[in-house]
Amino acid sequence: MHPLESSQPEQGNRRDVSTPQQQACTDYCQIFLASARLLCYKSVRLPDSCQMTLGCLRRWLFGRRFAHAMILFRVQLGDEWVMKMYFQRLCPLLVVLSGFATPSFGITIFYGLGDEFAPSDGDVVQMSWFQDRGYTVDLWDNTRLNGDPVEVMNAANAADLVYVGESISSGRMRQLEGTTSPMILSEQFGADILGFFPESDSVLYDDDHGSPSAVNGSGIKLSAGSSFGTAVEIVNADHPIAKAAGVSAGPVDVYQSVGGRLSWSTVEHLPAGSADVIALLPAYKDDYPNASALFVIEAGKPLEPNNVDFDGFPMPNAPGMRIFTFLSDTNRGPEIDPNQAGGLTGESDNTGPGKEATLLTGPGKDLIIASIDYALGLLNTGGVPGDYNQNGTVDAADYTIWKDSFGSTTVLDADGNGNGEIDAADYTVWKDNFGNSAAVGAASAVPEPASVMLILTGGLMLLARRRR
Repeated sequence: MHPLESSQPEQGNRRDVSTPQQQACTDYCQIFLASARLLCYKSVRLPDSCQMTLGCLRRWLFGRRFAHAMILFRVQLGDEWVMKMYFQRLCPLLVVLSGFATPSFGITIFYGLGDEFAPSDGDVVQMSWFQDRGYTVDLWDNTRLNGDPVEVMNAANAADLVYVGESISSGRMRQLEGTTSPMILSEQFGADILGFFPESDSVLYDDDHGSPSAVNGSGIKLSAGSSFGTAVEIVNADHPIAKAAGVSAGPVDVYQSVGGRLSWSTVEHLPAGSADVIALLPAYKDDYPNASALFVIEAGKPLEPNNVDFDGFPMPNAPGMRIFTFLSDTNRGPEIDPNQAGGLTGESDNTGPGKEATLLTGPGKDLIIASIDYALGLLNTGGVPGDYNQNGTVDAADYTIWKDSFGSTTVLDADGNGNGEIDAADYTVWKDNFGNSAAVGAASAVPEPASVMLILTGGLMLLARRRR
């Protein structure tokens, strides 16, 4: 049992001999510990430089050393001193701060970028999406990614999401290809490394900055690149990402009118059914229908048949979910010659209208945020677990959909637990959520009830101390 947890006396064998001071000190210890732990699981918008300190504090508060330290305070300084001089002053403050903090849900993002100490404007925008939700953002730049491969892989596997911005050097992608965590990738130069198509050292395939019609210096057609434009073409509006973003089939402006680079990768080398393509490039959808700007490869799906891992061993299947998005970070201008790769036309980074994440339209941002939520498992087909017909309410009609597709591995509208099969567990998801509806309206800044109670409790504790 935890040293600070109160134990129930054995009936007939033990009696409570604690003094009122001792009992009060124990109560303050428990409140302090609970408040401090809660504060560490809620973000108070600390700078990135404080994230490591917060992580260490969280591990300490949840370990036995903290409990032992509290006992040492009591033994060495006495119950009354600890209660009056320490807990009565610090505990209420922690309770109040915990009430104002934003829930983080304990989610950790492994964020890959070019330079941790000089993030691009686009990286700043993208990191803010996670920080505003209170997620822990673990920054891994090119220098850090070039370290111990075991350390890199352990950190990636421990994260809830690996998010690779386009600012990263593609060679560092090799360190991450085997992670079992979901990965969101916008770096077209990493598409071959992850097994979307054969390695770029082949004489047949290459990646560069350019559109699907572009070629490299040897005349080889690109298999991945970045095409200047403003829109993507939604070709699968029924995918949960498209539905969550609220977009319909057809062209969708994802960048402002000044335009920006759209990352793309071919999926033609993947086995049929491996990639769920959500968006293409409008200008190239007819001549290059496999040049995709947004697609998902679920965990376990086959990759390019000759794909190998970091150590050169075959890796024929995706070890974790992979999502490729259109969001570039090059800030390159329009292609001078669309039939050549960007490197041959004098274009260079930071010569365009702006970093692409700063140019996103509402629908463009919604598609990226929906991709993040999908990777984190925060989406299902209708936004409400068990809502299999996507009408916003879990009702009897959803049971009918589950029953009619029971046992299917192809019709997955009722796959509530996301395991790729309609089974009894999906019935449980429906049953546990029967009657639930999607929330109406946007989130407000009003504290949730639990936070209100924390604020009131801390305030009363501070008031009580002052009136003594």
